[in-house]
Amino acid sequence: MSRALYLSENAMAHTCYRITRTSKPTAEDFLSYLALGRRPRQRDAASMRQAAGVSVFETEDQARTNARKYPHLGAYIVRLEIPDDAEITIDPVHNKQTGHHNIYGEPAEMLRYVVPPILPVEPTQ
Repeated sequence: MSRALYLSENAMAHTCYRITRTSKPTAEDFLSYLALGRRPRQRDAASMRQAAGVSVFETEDQARTNARKYPHLGAYIVRLEIPDDAEITIDPVHNKQTGHHNIYGEPAEMLRYVVPPILPVEPTQ
């Protein structure tokens, strides 16, 4: 039984949105830049921590705007409902305008909290 779908009455969930390449996300869709072998230009602690995180957005619209701006990131948006007791660390929003922030944890754990529907990123009209 997925904790994302069956939260206890007192549990709170953090909702965020991730851009993925396919409509059937896998753990690979939740790999950080570091896990993908991409190192930041600057090697200070803050830059390394940022590169170890997985980018998510506060709202679906913010994720969609980013996906349209950077189409190489993917053509789908997934919603995550991460309960407070999940083994995932959630950073505060870095930029209120873009809604961007990072989450940290195991990709398979993140995948557990994806909830339907998986939404396509439609081109700008």
